[in-house]
Amino acid sequence: MSNRWNGSSEGKFFSGGFQERMGEVELRPKYLSDQHVRAQIVERITTQLHAEGIEVEVEGGRALLRGRVGSEEEKRSIERIVQSVQGVRAVESQLSVEGEPPLEGEP
Repeated sequence: MSNRWNGSSEGKFFSGGFQERMGEVELRPKYLSDQHVRAQIVERITTQLHAEGIEVEVEGGRALLRGRVGSEEEKRSIERIVQSVQGVRAVESQLSVEGEPPLEGEP
């Protein structure tokens, strides 16, 4: 596959996933593995919110979240962060808030 400019007049797109924007060139992978997406999710929720004990599964770009969080605000923040991760196509949240009854199937 060639990495040459395709001649587009609306920005400079390169085959192979390269794009030039304001003098910068960035690599945009065509496919992100579920393992890579999961690692990005875990890294972001632990570094940005210091949330631990959240189970994350990713299959086909669909992220499944399980666990308990301290507040409704923390739950929504985690869901927003996960949705913003490149490669996430959908988020299914089975997070429950401390003090609320657990979701069906959760201990």
